[in-house]
Amino acid sequence: MNTATGIGSTPSLLRGIPAATPGGKGYAAAARSAQGGAKDPRETAEELVAITLVQPVLAQMRESSFAAEPFAPTDAEKRFGAQYDAAIARQIVRSGRFPLVDQLARQMRLRSESAGLSRGAEAAEHEPVDYTA
Repeated sequence: MNTATGIGSTPSLLRGIPAATPGGKGYAAAARSAQGGAKDPRETAEELVAITLVQPVLAQMRESSFAAEPFAPTDAEKRFGAQYDAAIARQIVRSGRFPLVDQLARQMRLRSESAGLSRGAEAAEHEPVDYTA
């Protein structure tokens, strides 16, 4: 997906946000894990909010620092700043009560339940018939 133009199969709410972060995960991975049922919807929602909302704010704050030389970031801080931002963003989202996280988790739960119900109905409708008996 082109993050500048938002071209691709990205939800309109998430257009313009990179599909992967320097840590290697992105909202696409969070969405896949929610669909696969690998994680609790609350954890997935926390990860999504941390990556798409909090982490970019932290990165912008870090990049716009005008600290004087003794307080300026070192080479190591510059190199690992993105990973640090990701870790801090996850901690911020997990420690606080974000109404957005609650709403996303609720929607993910409802969608997974409705998808499970519809898959069960489809399986019952398309159950193979044994004509040999």
